[in-house]
Amino acid sequence: MASIDSLTKGAASYDEASIHPLEEFLSSQIAGEAPYNFNANKTLVKLYKCFPKTAKAVNYASILTLAVQQFPDMNDFSSLMCLIPEEVQKHVDCSSIINAAEALEGAKFERFWKDYDDIGNDNVREGILVVFSQVYQSIEADVVAKSLDMTPEQLSDFVAGKAVVESVKDGKVTFISTAMNSKKDLGGASLKSLISMDALTSVMQPPQ
Repeated sequence: MASIDSLTKGAASYDEASIHPLEEFLSSQIAGEAPYNFNANKTLVKLYKCFPKTAKAVNYASILTLAVQQFPDMNDFSSLMCLIPEEVQKHVDCSSIINAAEALEGAKFERFWKDYDDIGNDNVREGILVVFSQVYQSIEADVVAKSLDMTPEQLSDFVAGKAVVESVKDGKVTFISTAMNSKKDLGGASLKSLISMDALTSVMQPPQ
């Protein structure tokens, strides 16, 4: 069988025969048996547009879910939203994922876990942790724990060894000092207003 990479290039990326192996690969990504692959998923979306009778709403939802799980890098999600038909976006499964993405981008982390915990995973938690690390040098551990849908005890275990965290002690999470979080005056701004997704994107980019 052709490699997944070869299916995303040239004539194969427009061939209906590529749909089935790309769908199987999507299932492997969802199951955690294969690494996330934006190009493969984007090609599948494009093929669904070329061959609409083959399109499956559940696969659109899976593709969007995987993209949301790359938070705080939401570039893939934005690109996919430009390709997925509007009527598909209104489907209950897809609309729920879109709302979840908006909650994350709006820094409404507790709401995300309350309403969309089936979408969240440890990759999302790491993304949220990166967001906090770029805004705060130190913050109450309870605030971070709730934002990660964890108990304080679970938080301590989760952040152990994380590059952005210096320590968790005395009820505080202290992050590694950066040019962004070293600004002394936050001016009473909300976390949402302080988040710069463009600045955070490079932090979560996987190695090429």
